[in-house]
Amino acid sequence: MKISISEAKAKLSALVNAALAGEQVILTKHGRPVAEIRPFAAKKSPAEKLSAIQRIAARSKTKRLSGVSAAEADNFLYDDDTGLP
Repeated sequence: MKISISEAKAKLSALVNAALAGEQVILTKHGRPVAEIRPFAAKKSPAEKLSAIQRIAARSKTKRLSGVSAAEADNFLYDDDTGLP
């Protein structure tokens, strides 16, 4: 639903309840959308963040790209005697 800011002042409680029920509430100024009322998304706890980091790290270990490593690439780029190409 779109509603002007001036109209929203009188209906704020009802608009918040509508947003909590899943309805999109957009505030307008001179007919143009300027803000949105939506439910607050709670921040993740440190334990939840750590768990997400651990899942990402575990997935990254299983997705190793094939090819030579950086250490092996040196052997192709530089001469062993001089260290120059």
